[in-house]
Amino acid sequence: ELAKTPKKTPKSSKGNDKSNDKSNDNSAKQSEKTSQAKPTPTKPSQPKISQSKTSQTKENREKSTARCLEVLDKVSNDKHAWPFEEPVDAKKLKLKDYHKIVKEPMDLSTIRSRLQGEEYKRVEEEFHRDMHLVFDNALLFNHEGDPIHEYAEQLKMKFDKLWAKNARPEEAAAKSETPTADKSAKKVFKQEKEAAAEASQAPAAEH
Repeated sequence: ELAKTPKKTPKSSKGNDKSNDKSNDNSAKQSEKTSQAKPTPTKPSQPKISQSKTSQTKENREKSTARCLEVLDKVSNDKHAWPFEEPVDAKKLKLKDYHKIVKEPMDLSTIRSRLQGEEYKRVEEEFHRDMHLVFDNALLFNHEGDPIHEYAEQLKMKFDKLWAKNARPEEAAAKSETPTADKSAKKVFKQEKEAAAEASQAPAAEH
């Protein structure tokens, strides 16, 4: 009798089926995650500032500063400008009522510092205002007939003429509506000074 050869049983493909199932599950989970993932918000595009515009603004600022410094130099070089060069030292000069009358002190050295330090946002407009403030303060505090009062009047007129020649047309009109000295305050101050002078000249009462 011929010997029967045993039939080869095909290997079970269960292991392969399991691995295939796992890979299918993983891919399904990944697809679910990607579908559930929140879309990343896109930032709105910001408008780009052109370099030419920025440089133009800087160039205008430099020109304005140069114009203001030119006018300031001419005013400072006047022989009557010395009382206005530095801040008023009220304590040293024994001016007890100075800061009661002058609410916003200003002087030429402070203006120069502000120009050179680029502290003015609107260069010519703010410069014009501060220059007027210097002279208006002097007119307010010093009575008519006082040399400082006369110097302030002369220099304010000189400044206005120089400003009209040097400033740009649109800013030369830099609003002469600057706060001017209050006439009523000047009148009251003048009366107080006259009363003090009369009191000092009166003979002292005998005890």
